[in-house]
Amino acid sequence: MTNQITVNVSALTDRVDTLQNSVTGLQLELQQIRNTIPTTLPEFTDPVPVNISNPTPPIDLTALLTELGAIKNILETQQIPVQPNEPTPMLTPVSLSNAAISLTGNWNVAAPDNLAAAIDSNNESSTGWGEITGGGSSAGIVFIAPTANKYYAEVEVGIRMASQWNGGDAEWAIAVGSDIVQVNVWGGRFRPTATEQRLVIPIWFSGTHIVSTLKDVGAGHPQMKVYGIRLWRYTPPTGE
Repeated sequence: MTNQITVNVSALTDRVDTLQNSVTGLQLELQQIRNTIPTTLPEFTDPVPVNISNPTPPIDLTALLTELGAIKNILETQQIPVQPNEPTPMLTPVSLSNAAISLTGNWNVAAPDNLAAAIDSNNESSTGWGEITGGGSSAGIVFIAPTANKYYAEVEVGIRMASQWNGGDAEWAIAVGSDIVQVNVWGGRFRPTATEQRLVIPIWFSGTHIVSTLKDVGAGHPQMKVYGIRLWRYTPPTGE
């Protein structure tokens, strides 16, 4: 579909009219000069004769007047060149106002609160700390996009171990997919300290769900919070 552009060019056509009148006046003045200067004066005969009536090269403004007339015609009929459509960006930001976020698993020490902070577009706000303990215990935070699509996402998470439990091990994983099938796309086992580690994990996925999961794998009290989830809809280039 081509865009139709309507532009008021009356002021510009008025200026073209003025320019045309000036050119016409200039032609008349040149003619008067040719008619009034005596061509027999020495200045015009010696040492080099000058023919004002038939100058070389000739002074001809007809072509200029023709071009101005063509420009005026285009402007008056508003035949403005149509700008080509801008290419569709491959990544379009997605509003999370209709997204959902909830808890899963067993936060058996402390459940994270203020979940809305994970989708409020403020990188400095965050959910509260959630904490679990006990070998094999796991819990997570579930994000659900407004609609199923192909997405690029960034999940910003904080992870640490509760004070006095630095010797424990933990696992942290991120899974994506639908409400039925989810696949781990990032994960690792680590031994965190009481000092928070803050990370941003980039993800490409299809579906609706992003689940950030924490697991205690022995003798620890791991804690997790989510600073933000940002989402972009992916639109493949034409022909892909």
